[in-house]
Amino acid sequence: MLGVMSDEQVDLVLTLEEVMTGCTREITLRTEGPCYSCSGNGYTYDGECGLCSGGIRYGTETRRVEIPAGAESGLLVGEAQVYLSILPHRLFTR
Repeated sequence: MLGVMSDEQVDLVLTLEEVMTGCTREITLRTEGPCYSCSGNGYTYDGECGLCSGGIRYGTETRRVEIPAGAESGLLVGEAQVYLSILPHRLFTR
């Protein structure tokens, strides 16, 4: 199984209404880990691994994240650091 890269950071732009009520967003994370076909050693029962040629595989993974009401920038969601930017509202400020 591929894990989220240790330096993963996601930037999300939300409206003030979304921050006030909470929302759900899909984010795409970079992943890394040993190949599922050869476990990272470069060989399968049939010979050389055609997926990774040995070593670490990289990929992406999409996850749905819940942004709680009142969330602040720098929210930690699972293994990823999510930075929130709030769009200015024409009447209210935070």
